[in-house]
Amino acid sequence: MNYDICFLGDIYLSSMIKKIDNRIIELLNSCKHVVANLEAPICECKDCIPSNKYSALRMKKEDIIPFLELLNLESVSLANNHIMDYGYECVKYTLDVLKRMNIKVFGFGKNIVEALKPYSIKQDNGKRIGIVGLSTVFVPDARADHDRPGIAGIRVTTNFVIDPKISLEEPAAPYLVEGKLFDEDLEYLKKEVSLVSSEFDKLIVFPHWGVGLSPFYKYMPNGLILEYQRTFSRWLFKNGIDMIIGTHPHSITPAERIDDKLVFYSLGNFIFYPLYEGMSNIGSLVLYNLNENIIDLYFVSLTDDELVLVDDIRNIFEI
Repeated sequence: MNYDICFLGDIYLSSMIKKIDNRIIELLNSCKHVVANLEAPICECKDCIPSNKYSALRMKKEDIIPFLELLNLESVSLANNHIMDYGYECVKYTLDVLKRMNIKVFGFGKNIVEALKPYSIKQDNGKRIGIVGLSTVFVPDARADHDRPGIAGIRVTTNFVIDPKISLEEPAAPYLVEGKLFDEDLEYLKKEVSLVSSEFDKLIVFPHWGVGLSPFYKYMPNGLILEYQRTFSRWLFKNGIDMIIGTHPHSITPAERIDDKLVFYSLGNFIFYPLYEGMSNIGSLVLYNLNENIIDLYFVSLTDDELVLVDDIRNIFEI
């Protein structure tokens, strides 16, 4: 089967991978438009100072460019928690590298309006698909504003909900913490989506969200979905979004239907090399045939320094 759009999860390489399965290349070549999340800047600046955060990532040209050239990659989202790890100068260098490779970007901009602008895909039948990149995980300086470059960030506050009856019997339970989306950011997002919705026949949100902090990989079962993600999903569907395909947790989390629309909470890594301790080596790809209204979900595995297609596993979703 041929596909209109293929979504990949997080892409990060800190050294050259040994091999990528030819079957993955063939699969991606069957997609007219391949979209991914580029998890870190491409930058070797010696004077750039890393952000004061838990982890700062960047990639070297000689590692990442040959890999990206294999993927039939058309566009990448830069709306994530690492693209600004070494400052705006490294992002500008990344943008220049991607431009020379003819890879488009979205989810980042010179201001918040540009950062939230959907990436536009025109089908052969003339219909247009818009893809909005955004992130709920970032340090404050990375978020674009009206007069500041950065990612399309939607802020979330962390609240602790203390109910003595629950907390005594269930100490440290994750549901004692809740996230609340900023009303101001939601209203602005709603306005921007409404301004462009008439230009597209279908709008897809590609969010970077959830929990991805490395010390918790070995403690978190696959499937951890935060309640604010479900709240945000319902809100997006009520405000003109047709599908959600998420990244960030570095492991696959389940998909579900909300109001008869699909949410893929996390595709996991397409490639994160070398893997951090405890990080899942399995990732997924969402391949969308718009004419037949079918999504195929394939799986890849990072095994012995090789990225391989998992044999005989494919799930089919009818939209």
